[in-house]
Amino acid sequence: SFEKVAEFIKECNADIVCLQEFGHYHRYGASKQEILKFFDSIYPYRHIWFKNQNKWGENGLATFSRYPIINKKKIEYKSNFNISIYSDIVINNDTIRIINNHLESNKFNQADHKIVEQLMDHDNSSQEIINAGKKLSDRLVTGAKYRTQQIGAVKSTIDNTKHKIIVVGDFNDVPLSYTY
Repeated sequence: SFEKVAEFIKECNADIVCLQEFGHYHRYGASKQEILKFFDSIYPYRHIWFKNQNKWGENGLATFSRYPIINKKKIEYKSNFNISIYSDIVINNDTIRIINNHLESNKFNQADHKIVEQLMDHDNSSQEIINAGKKLSDRLVTGAKYRTQQIGAVKSTIDNTKHKIIVVGDFNDVPLSYTY
């Protein structure tokens, strides 16, 4: 629940908080006003970019800071659901660029999870294993292609900044991947 997340954030007492999949939904949970009021009570500066807005709510990225945010920008790349932003934050006369990312997932759905369950629960023929492997690897390859393009845009932002940089986010990939 929002209350549990809010309590955790208070307990952490962080100067900067970066959230992915930040948002609200009209049908349940805290309202947008309640969420922003909570963050405003702790963090006077914010950079929010809602990538997805529809009749059910809004979802995107958020960077909250106790220090002034002097520059905010979206990092441009093609994606229907994912986004990266950066916020230049002044801390003790030094500017830090925080890059907050939510990169493409592999978009596994219920049918994909069922394939994995069937592989684990049944004695499968070689052809069934090959077919399942093809379906799952197609998802992995598609996600990796998108992340490669997205991380290229993030890398370009990193290469073209004069500030110290902190990169955070949901990379939807494993630590030994090209993305990392």
